[in-house]
Amino acid sequence: TTADGARTLQQSIDINAPVTPLWRAFAEAEQFKRWNSPVAAIDMRVGGSLEASYDAAHALGDPDNIRHRVITFLPERLIVFQNIQAPKRLVGAEAFQRTITIVEYMPLSADRTRVQISSTGWGNDDAANRLYVFFKAGNASLLRKMKAVFEASAAAK
Repeated sequence: TTADGARTLQQSIDINAPVTPLWRAFAEAEQFKRWNSPVAAIDMRVGGSLEASYDAAHALGDPDNIRHRVITFLPERLIVFQNIQAPKRLVGAEAFQRTITIVEYMPLSADRTRVQISSTGWGNDDAANRLYVFFKAGNASLLRKMKAVFEASAAAK
């Protein structure tokens, strides 16, 4: 928490897999679909975007999809993005859009990587508080799913 009350939500998980496939899990649409959402498009460049939907019936470009703007990235190390479109059912989405999300990859060995997701800029208003709790649970679940999918892939090799 900063002096002005803004909070950071930071969660990490250690995954028994090399950094390269875990990087691709966020940087390449087909890999993102394996563990995150059935609909995805990723334009991994500064100013690019990540668009996704957990609803397989949605098409790319649907106004109810999730869209993030890629602020910057360092291949196999870091991705920084900001939400620019949230599903209508996400109450208080404007609080989420005031945050910046950072995904970091920290190789622990050749076959083990720490993936850390941090969201900075969470305020203390009611909407931010509700969404902070929502994303705390949601991000933890996504990290566990990423671990399960990519450890199974690594073990199969």
